Amino acid sequence: MRTLATLHLLALAMPAAAQAPLPIQSSTVVGPWAQNHGAVLGAPRGGAWSVARHDPPAMDVVRIERLSDQGDRLWSREVTHPVTGGTIGPNTLRIAPDDSDGAYVAMSVEGPTLGSVEVRVLHLADDGTLLASTPVALPGSGLVVFDLIPDSAGGVIFAASGAVTSLGSGIVVGRVLPDGTLAWTDAAGSSGWRLAGGGIALDAAGNITWIGHAYSGSVTVVMKRDWTTAGAPLGQTWLSGNDWSGNVDVRHVAGDAAGHVLIGGRNDLSAGQISRVLPDGTVVWTTVLGGASSWVSAFERVDTGPWWVAHGAPATPSNELSLTALSPSGQILDSTSIPGVGVDVLALDVDARGSVWTAVLAPADPTSLHPEIELNRFVAEPSSVATCGGEMNSTGAPAIGGAVGSSLLADGDVTLFGAGLPPMAFGFFVTGRTGGFVPHPGASDGNLCLTGAIGRLNRPGEVFLSDGAGRAHVVIDPGDVPNGQGGVAAITAGETWHFQAWYRDANPAPSSNFTGAFTLTLQ
Repeated sequence: MRTLATLHLLALAMPAAAQAPLPIQSSTVVGPWAQNHGAVLGAPRGGAWSVARHDPPAMDVVRIERLSDQGDRLWSREVTHPVTGGTIGPNTLRIAPDDSDGAYVAMSVEGPTLGSVEVRVLHLADDGTLLASTPVALPGSGLVVFDLIPDSAGGVIFAASGAVTSLGSGIVVGRVLPDGTLAWTDAAGSSGWRLAGGGIALDAAGNITWIGHAYSGSVTVVMKRDWTTAGAPLGQTWLSGNDWSGNVDVRHVAGDAAGHVLIGGRNDLSAGQISRVLPDGTVVWTTVLGGASSWVSAFERVDTGPWWVAHGAPATPSNELSLTALSPSGQILDSTSIPGVGVDVLALDVDARGSVWTAVLAPADPTSLHPEIELNRFVAEPSSVATCGGEMNSTGAPAIGGAVGSSLLADGDVTLFGAGLPPMAFGFFVTGRTGGFVPHPGASDGNLCLTGAIGRLNRPGEVFLSDGAGRAHVVIDPGDVPNGQGGVAAITAGETWHFQAWYRDANPAPSSNFTGAFTLTLQ
């Protein structure tokens, strides 16, 4: 659950007939790391946090990093767990926001002796300062932290599973206060059943809801259990006889500001699906996403915006992963592919700009032979108006351009970007106050969509080189824009400026091209 600040997105300029949103604005590799050990969190003031575990033999080291909107590392710190000989458990790193600009990180640790496990919760400030480190010692083994969410008072609630109850494999839920005090824990099991996985959320009444699996032999059902924020158990419900019966798999649970609780994973037909669940266990709606061998991995919603859902079929030869926007009632609003060959989406979150961050486990790096985790930032909610589209380049498609940041001139927060560019292509943006159309200027493959006085953003720090995926971005100062007359101008409130990027290409002979053009109006 996330609250969006009063910042407005200057989103991608797209032709009305090409509603294919969410190009990647930035991409950052954090790795190589151990498989399935990574998470991402959209930061309150923009950008993101990332957390990942080192690959063996350094299994007791976790790296926590803070990223800018553009994916640049603002700081990085490594945390070594204080348990001598202890190792961080598999599939166990989770991250959640506090009520300021900091974050919580949770992990499970296996001690050097059998039956010695604990949940460790770290509280960090926005600059990486460690504010608190809370150990939660538990009996048993096989502990996995599978969720971490903020409470309503600046603290955090964790959920873990393992052999932690007298009834065998079960779950443990606990709450940690901002000062690091452990407020309470409660272990839950069910006779004859093994409880595991799923996730937790806060419902409309502010109670903690866990929805996950219950196994008994070859029988699998979905169970829902609830607690008050003070840790008092409220009972359990079986989600049987509905879309979540049979051989199902709950991968993620999340709630929004309205208290709606959603669950996602895979249905009995091995297709990805997501559903909204009422406090009594009633399934309100279900949306199937993807075909056979697919699943829903993660999802998040900001205020009254859409649910952003990461899903796909990573076990198939195509390794196709997708990002889809759903309405609050489950209708598909839009969808885009997550580029590259991903193995799985480990986490998804939305930052203060309304952009979507994904942490994708990629195949092993050929030099280290270990997997990598790639963090991608997608531009959300395309709404600006394109003046004209681009021409096809050597990639087989036209390049597009846009801007993100704040629509408030006083914020001075504008980033121009291009997507669909040829890899490793030089270029720069041009700008002016008047749109136009000049076909193939200077024998270019593209069209210039500006006229009149045209300024070139080709000063130091403005010329770009696209990355291997054909993406580039340039941060501009709205008060210092080339005016095409040998000087600079300041964008004023209510004034519309046109932008477009020129870039080099080989299609197949050396040439140049232009992205599609877009307008920008600041208030």
